[in-house]
Amino acid sequence: MRKQFLTILLLCLFHPLVYGNNVHVSFLFDEPIRLFIYKPVDGLYNFVYAHDTLDVRAGLPADYDLHVDDISILSLKFPDRIGHEILYVAPNDTLHVYREKGGLSVKGGNEMINNYCSRFLYRDKELVFRKNVQKYLKRFVDADDFSGVSPDNIPRLQITPPYERELENDRSRFGEILRRELKYGETEVLADELLKAKDSVQSRASLARIDFLVDSLYRSCPVEGDFHRHHASVYFIYYYEYVYSQLDEAERNRVKSELAGCKLTYEPDFMLASPSDILSELFTHFMFQLIFHIDGFDNDSVLAYIHRRFPDSESYAICKREYEFYKARNSTAQVISCSPSSLEALCSCEELEGKFVLVDLWATWCVPCMMEFGYKDQVDNMLSQFYNQVSMVYVSIDSDAGKWRSRIEGQLSGLHLLASKELWADIQSKVYGGSSTPIPRYFLLSPRGELLNADLTRPSNGVERMQQEIRDGMKLFINQVSKKE
Repeated sequence: MRKQFLTILLLCLFHPLVYGNNVHVSFLFDEPIRLFIYKPVDGLYNFVYAHDTLDVRAGLPADYDLHVDDISILSLKFPDRIGHEILYVAPNDTLHVYREKGGLSVKGGNEMINNYCSRFLYRDKELVFRKNVQKYLKRFVDADDFSGVSPDNIPRLQITPPYERELENDRSRFGEILRRELKYGETEVLADELLKAKDSVQSRASLARIDFLVDSLYRSCPVEGDFHRHHASVYFIYYYEYVYSQLDEAERNRVKSELAGCKLTYEPDFMLASPSDILSELFTHFMFQLIFHIDGFDNDSVLAYIHRRFPDSESYAICKREYEFYKARNSTAQVISCSPSSLEALCSCEELEGKFVLVDLWATWCVPCMMEFGYKDQVDNMLSQFYNQVSMVYVSIDSDAGKWRSRIEGQLSGLHLLASKELWADIQSKVYGGSSTPIPRYFLLSPRGELLNADLTRPSNGVERMQQEIRDGMKLFINQVSKKE
């Protein structure tokens, strides 16, 4: 035992993967927010698998720690905002993150790259740049003559002051990454606008000139190294889509053969990338398919390919685990393992613990309940946008367990529970307030079992309205926690 203790102690003191390389991030917002945190997977950018949630109370710092071995990207999802925010982090960093209108403000390590990549600096500047390019190209489109356009006189992305001076003098790896990110963004916009202009011209000379310009742009800005390790832009998609389009049929067939049997419904252009980028793309595509119920390929075949080529990867482990959960949730009716006597106890069941819980109260004899099941796919897709933070459970008030089981098995996938007399009495008291008990009834519970909304909109009356009511309920819970603590 003593030898084991000494071994562990020495590892902690001297092994860099065990001790050190930690990143500390402190979040401070002016309103309560449940933040979804996406850590790198295999050291690569990840925006499809949420590792953690962090409840940030208004005006109070919330701390988060993670381990990285190199410069990495931490992705953040705000429930009230489309898309993700990103943070560049490095070993032993300390960052202080504030939320401002339009983006994040970062103090501490790497604040230049983080503040510049925040939406209110970089994205707005990119939008202005796109408009300038459109304005520049318009006169050539109108004249149907692109002979006066060359790679040297096309507009270029201007860096926002005062960052241009800082970036020019920054010879760190962060400076290199940001310069490359800006180049990717510039090339993406230029190539995209040129290809759009191609749809508005007719002369062969103009079409050929645009093809030449687009080719020159992509050749001057190739994807280098492991793109997904340090970059989060969509340039990767544009670049490999273009490179793939330039291959002859034999070369394309060779690329497709790598994923033979996977039944892809789209071109596998990402297979031209580096091994780590291929792994990142496969992981992203696989998780997207599970989350959003996309039918883009055969899950079992793609998972087998990931295992064969990247058997020890974190990506494979996550995909395998999430796929097993997905199959259990979507192919069968799963009766939860506990027998709760109250709503609080229901939220303590293993399958629901730590989640917000959407309850669908129903019975086999209820025709309107059956009609609402017709919206199941829409509800499932809506809940997927909460990134596994909201679980749905079908609670039946049937008195005949046999009829209940025969109705759900093989017909209604998801989590199920036959309410006990005690649970039904608790629901009648808390949800209905002792009055009449019409069903179907949808209500939302906090992770503690507190009633957040006793009467959600039925799916047939608007899944979008139900989604907003769930968001409001989650925000209510965070407010309540803030006041109590």
